Amino acid sequence: MSRHGVILAAALIFALARPVFAAQEVEETWRSSWGAPWDVSMDPTDGSCWAALGSTVLHVAANGSVLSKTDGFWLPLSVSANPTDGTCWVADMYNSQVVHLDADGAVLWRGSGFLYPEDVSVNPSDGSCWVADTGNDQVVHLSASGAQLWRGSGFVLPVSVSVNSADGSCWIADWGVDQVAHVSSTGVQLSRGGGFLDPEAVSVNSADGSCWVADSGNWQVVHLSSSGTELWRGGGFEGPWDVSVNSADNSCWVADSSFSYSYAIHLSSGGTELWRSPYGSLWHAVAVSVSPTDGSCWVGDYWSGQVVRFTSTGTEAVRKGNMITPESVSANRSDGSCWVADWDKGEVVHFGADGTELWRGTHFLLPECVAVNQNDGSCWVADGGNGHVVHLSAGGTELWRGTGFGFPNSVAVDPNDGSCWIGDWYNDEIIHVSSLGTVLWRSPEYEFYGPECVSVNPSDRSVWVGDSNNGQIVHLASSGTELWRSTASYDPLWVDVDPNDGSCWVADWEYYRVLHFSASGALLFQGLNFSGPRCVAVNPNDGSVWVVDSGLHELVHLSASGQEISRIGGFYMPMSVSVNPNDGSVWVADYGNGQVVRLAPLFSDVAWDSWAYDEIAACCDAGIVSGYGDGTYRPGDPVTRDQMAVYAARALAGGDDNVPPDSAYPTPSFTDVAADQWAYNYIEYAVDQNVVQGYAYEDPEHPGETAPYYEPLWAVTRDQMAVYVARAMVAPTGEAVLEDYVPAAPRDFPDVPSTGYGDDGTDPFWAYKHIEYCVEHEVVLGYDDGYYHPEIVVTRDQMAVYIARAFELPAH
Repeated sequence: MSRHGVILAAALIFALARPVFAAQEVEETWRSSWGAPWDVSMDPTDGSCWAALGSTVLHVAANGSVLSKTDGFWLPLSVSANPTDGTCWVADMYNSQVVHLDADGAVLWRGSGFLYPEDVSVNPSDGSCWVADTGNDQVVHLSASGAQLWRGSGFVLPVSVSVNSADGSCWIADWGVDQVAHVSSTGVQLSRGGGFLDPEAVSVNSADGSCWVADSGNWQVVHLSSSGTELWRGGGFEGPWDVSVNSADNSCWVADSSFSYSYAIHLSSGGTELWRSPYGSLWHAVAVSVSPTDGSCWVGDYWSGQVVRFTSTGTEAVRKGNMITPESVSANRSDGSCWVADWDKGEVVHFGADGTELWRGTHFLLPECVAVNQNDGSCWVADGGNGHVVHLSAGGTELWRGTGFGFPNSVAVDPNDGSCWIGDWYNDEIIHVSSLGTVLWRSPEYEFYGPECVSVNPSDRSVWVGDSNNGQIVHLASSGTELWRSTASYDPLWVDVDPNDGSCWVADWEYYRVLHFSASGALLFQGLNFSGPRCVAVNPNDGSVWVVDSGLHELVHLSASGQEISRIGGFYMPMSVSVNPNDGSVWVADYGNGQVVRLAPLFSDVAWDSWAYDEIAACCDAGIVSGYGDGTYRPGDPVTRDQMAVYAARALAGGDDNVPPDSAYPTPSFTDVAADQWAYNYIEYAVDQNVVQGYAYEDPEHPGETAPYYEPLWAVTRDQMAVYVARAMVAPTGEAVLEDYVPAAPRDFPDVPSTGYGDDGTDPFWAYKHIEYCVEHEVVLGYDDGYYHPEIVVTRDQMAVYIARAFELPAH
């Protein structure tokens, strides 16, 4: 199956099985720079290159300097530069969107209505863009402004489009039926031809209308005339992924890659090989884009995470990027840093908690796994390709390198003595070595078959093993004695122990399950809502577990009992996860994007099982709260009147970004809220929406006259809170609506009576209608003693609950 088959298979599973995301409990604090490039597109006017990589679209000058960087994509799979105006179109696959960027990387237009778009091709003559809308089995033609000009069905997984600027027609690689089609600018079919096997890419020459095709399944490149007649077919390729034609001379560049070889190849118009990149200079070339101006070509080298520019003669002019393709991560709780095994590049990298690169080692070959010793910060590495196990100091100094292993692919540290347990997949062994490399125990012959993973319980020093080829899970004592072996069939790709009770969580890859076993082997939990669980990491503070679901490209958080807490996207083929229980942060090896990601809790003082967690998270998602600079929310702090106005204003406006700025209110409404006060625009907006009114006091500077005051630092009580919230719910009409409000089923709290106040004793409690309105709309409930307690000061966690209920914000 080609890359398109793999991506589409994963995408279709994703579409069918992906649940609705709940409010997020963690936020991304750092993502390693750049990512693995999927596509490149050259702007021949200046030789610059647009690159789709990771979660980013990057614009790189001909000399390699970065011109712009646009984040917020989810697997941007294709870019197409328009040399006429310097803009770029992007196929943002997993967001199912097409995006149009200006020359500086700003978003001009973003369109939905697509399903996993794979490719885009811009027509510089009119600025229109063709889209391979792969998930919908359609091809779409958009105007320069994003209006739909044509949408055509009758395709099966169209994966590549290339527009002819001379006549506006478009060539299409229809991967699902192994054909190449040619349609006019209005969608009329001009030709359709077979004889291909997994056509990956098409590139049209606008000078003569001919088209080059990367026929990956046949390991061939094909040249077609404008009418679809075959002009040339050449073999001898490893797996052509992309083609780019030079309209000046009709030559063609080819990105040719397999798992063993990778080249950029330059062919003449007749198919003669003019140049081939040196062996080893590219790891996995997946994209090419040539300039007719000077004949130079940009290459997207996926596995090295780099973009490379070659001159027309093949001289390397620019190589940009220093990315990783992470296989394994291990967080150090003492300093928040993280060790990363970069499998494809043969490197081990140590990042600080803020993403600073602390150390990088290049003397590895296919490093499979890293495990940090929490006591001294040292790190053990399963250097699979070399058949070595390596022990590094916290600073990266090599303390020991053990040879004689087959293909070690898992390591687990015992923090009690710094020893290491090793899973040697090729030799079917489990080995226990001291911190200096002395062998303490080695499993008997044939006891294991393809041990995939190991995890040490520091409490009793026992070891759990995922014996993948035997389809079993094994529990060993520290001496190596077998305590328990499962009898059912599993495919344990990862195991992790909860030191609190000795239980073990298992990522059961082939059977799409996450399992939880007690220390004695009893099955405690079986989770089936997964599609490729690859790794699990237990947080010993609460027994919860983080799961990497590579099939759905998600990170899932489960409670100790297996309840789903959250599900987080934005990854592509994540491989490994490691949790730091000290601060609740999580590191993820985002293999497909070629990046490492650090996620941290929304607020360090709001645990996921807090009574108000869902509502606080929902308010955070909605842009209503953001917490303090130290990462806290301070849920027990009292809410002041300035903060109350901020809550209400953001909720009314639909998020902080939509609240009018200070400049919208040139004249302050209150004597004690100047234009430079931190909540000035929020208070003014709340006034504008008839949510607040303030107080009238005698003006000390003008005796006998009153002036409006807001009293921003006064604490908000429950009666005042109900007034704010009720008015906000009916804004901007506010009090005018509430004056006529009659409760349908009055709660009549004893401390909030409907009568007994005022000069004649017949008036209701001053906030009676507001409180009853909030009760009727299930914003407040009162206390168990039957009272409302209007005098109690409202705290920040309570306020988030009231706002979330009032504005019906989505929560867990």
